[in-house]
Amino acid sequence: MRTQPTDYDYEVDEFIEGDLYHCDAIVTGGQVRVMLSGKYFFPLASFFDDKVCGSVALSVEDEAHRELAALNVKVLKALGMPNGVYHLEAFRTHLGELIFLEVGARPAGALVPEMYEKAFDINLHEAHILAQVCGESPVQPRKLFESFWLWVPPQEGILTQINALSIKSQHEYTVRFKVGECLKKPKEIVDRFGGVLAWDRCFEYLSEDISILTKAFRFFEITQDL
Repeated sequence: MRTQPTDYDYEVDEFIEGDLYHCDAIVTGGQVRVMLSGKYFFPLASFFDDKVCGSVALSVEDEAHRELAALNVKVLKALGMPNGVYHLEAFRTHLGELIFLEVGARPAGALVPEMYEKAFDINLHEAHILAQVCGESPVQPRKLFESFWLWVPPQEGILTQINALSIKSQHEYTVRFKVGECLKKPKEIVDRFGGVLAWDRCFEYLSEDISILTKAFRFFEITQDL
């Protein structure tokens, strides 16, 4: 929550180490009708340290999903649970404790909705409108594909080459720049070089692709020479 600078004299923050998750729920009639979740590859602030921003969809049978679902229900009940779609984020510490970070009365941003649509054939933006206007909710979806998404941070320099992705999963790769254009370090997460949406029925293939793209893969080449 932000207030006007004159409303306070100090701010207290806590540094939390652990894995970052998101939980996305559809609520109608005071009940959570659909609950989906994902695990981020890195804390979001790592985007500004040249790490990708992205997540992988979790199975509803996953232990982390069940724990997130329980936390999500507790948070939404405290907020009154009006109809709509909600996006919650929480850290899971190395001791297994879930720590609430934030919740928004909206569908998730970035490519999270597209990831869920590939994985479960459910459109969160449509669900948000239907829930608020009609009080309707889709049935609990069945997982069709394993899926992940990521955004690539730009680096300072002149773009000289865009490298093709060498992964097994079906994917969509969008780039926002052309060779010869000037790249700058991001100020916001939306200041991305490009994005990847991937899906496959084989989780082993998808995991291999996540490992490739989140570690040492070079999405592009740059030069400092003008």
